Amino acid sequence: MIYGRLMAAGRSYEQIDEMCMADVEMIFDHWRDYPSADALLRAFFGVKPPPDYDAPPPEGCLSIAELRVFAHKNRHLAGQKG
Repeated sequence: MIYGRLMAAGRSYEQIDEMCMADVEMIFDHWRDYPSADALLRAFFGVKPPPDYDAPPPEGCLSIAELRVFAHKNRHLAGQKG
């Protein structure tokens, strides 16, 4: 879901890979107040997400809530490379 939303907004795999979770969270927070054009068009035309859109993450993966906690705890690392 994260890659798909960011790619629909025009970001490449390379750009997404370079982002830290704090950056991603900031973008999603912004979209909550100012939805992206693709989200507005989906809403206007009544396009529904796939049935498994809200399914829990695969075993061994973090949920969005867990990623937010991780990003918050590690926000001091934002922007640092390697």
